[in-house]
Amino acid sequence: MKIGLKVMGLVLGALLLVGCLGAKSTPEKGLEAKLPPAEVAAERARLKEIRAEAKQFISEKRRDKTFYIGEGTANIGADLGKGKLEAKNRAREELARQIRVKVESDFSMITEKRGIGATAEVQQEITQRLETYTSQVLTNVQESESFIDYPRKGDVTVLVFIPKEEYEVKVKEDLNQKKNMVVEAVKQAEKALKNRDYVRSLKQFLEAGAMQRAFFGGVPVYAEIDGDGLRDELSNHVTFRVEGITSRIQLTLLNDSFLYDPEGHLEKQPRILAQYLDGTGAKVPVTSLPLAASFVEGQGRVGSGVTGVYGQAELVVSTVDPSVKTAVLQVTPDLASLGDFTAYDLPPMRPLKVDLTRKRAVALLVRCKSGSKGVNITGLADAVTSLLLERQLTVVPVAEGLTAASVTAESLNADYLLAVEIDPSGGGTVGSYANMHAARCAAGLSLYTLPAKSLTRKKNLAAQEGFGVTAESAAWDAFGKSRGPILSAAGKMIKGIQ
Repeated sequence: MKIGLKVMGLVLGALLLVGCLGAKSTPEKGLEAKLPPAEVAAERARLKEIRAEAKQFISEKRRDKTFYIGEGTANIGADLGKGKLEAKNRAREELARQIRVKVESDFSMITEKRGIGATAEVQQEITQRLETYTSQVLTNVQESESFIDYPRKGDVTVLVFIPKEEYEVKVKEDLNQKKNMVVEAVKQAEKALKNRDYVRSLKQFLEAGAMQRAFFGGVPVYAEIDGDGLRDELSNHVTFRVEGITSRIQLTLLNDSFLYDPEGHLEKQPRILAQYLDGTGAKVPVTSLPLAASFVEGQGRVGSGVTGVYGQAELVVSTVDPSVKTAVLQVTPDLASLGDFTAYDLPPMRPLKVDLTRKRAVALLVRCKSGSKGVNITGLADAVTSLLLERQLTVVPVAEGLTAASVTAESLNADYLLAVEIDPSGGGTVGSYANMHAARCAAGLSLYTLPAKSLTRKKNLAAQEGFGVTAESAAWDAFGKSRGPILSAAGKMIKGIQ
């Protein structure tokens, strides 16, 4: 600093003298002849001292091994400020060349790739990253004073410099730390793969690949990672592992025959097994694997699943659209939840298909055509329901007040409609007996195929006669006699249901 102040003082003195003598930074030869010899000699001595001190300062800086230095010189001409700026720019250009050479050397050493034989795209990316690191280093450059009339009269010289320690932090340590992060992620992924923790391994490989692309782009980076003494290109290694792991995961069903009722509820939920087919042909359970399920035929609501310690997971199908007879689920590993796979060309994964079938259902209509007449049909409806259940058929009760003609297939979600219609009649007295009543009860059964609602079978039963002290009891007696034939006919119709 003392040298700098002294130099600046001498420079200012010289400039003041020149200002008195004219516009030039040093006396012209013509003027020297007009000046007293003593003044000319003093001026020359002053300039000589300035140059000596500037040379000493620059020499000391260049011998200092803790700095990278750039030196720039420009002609002052008629504009000292413009000359200084040009000298500074030249100094920065020289420093940038030195830094770029160093960056390229360290980048090549750390990535172990010099761009020789690389594609044009990779070579361009290497160049861009070298420029980025070079610019990053040059963001905090220190600058010396401007040395006027050095090394020659009418010149100005400027030094710019940065500590080598700062470069080491901004470039070399940064590159090493980034590479070490990628290598460590790959090693952790290899360790998880060896321990058969395939999901964790896949996540680690994805993280390693993402870091490498972020840190080095498409520039190949080499390192020894698996203990074989050979240095692998990390990007290729990660790609090989990611594609290999995903291609070896298989999904299978642990159960089958999934039936849902007319309300869309499954009797049992699908259970999935995830396995990894290793190089020996053995199948190893894949734990903690998220599964994605969706309907590819039909509609409904199904949740996701995650495999447990034995590689098993149960899907939760909340409901299936009961208006369709069959539905199909598609189950795949939910890779998107594990990380970003867009950088990898994964082979198509064959999804696991799960077939869902609506249970065979019969809509049951039991009605009395002409009012109750003392007939209670509830017991008959229960008896026919029991016959249907014995045949493993689901029963869908038809709302009271409907007739076979008014029933719509869309609201039933059934395969058949069984209509049992009771037609009581009579109720008059018997002969001259005022306290004896007679009644008749006819019945008919119809079986329709849904949803077309086409009549498949029809049976009309002979009317049964009943007697009682009241009209209601007579109707009940006739109905009671009809119950057996009705159930017998219903049983025969039900046996014909496929």
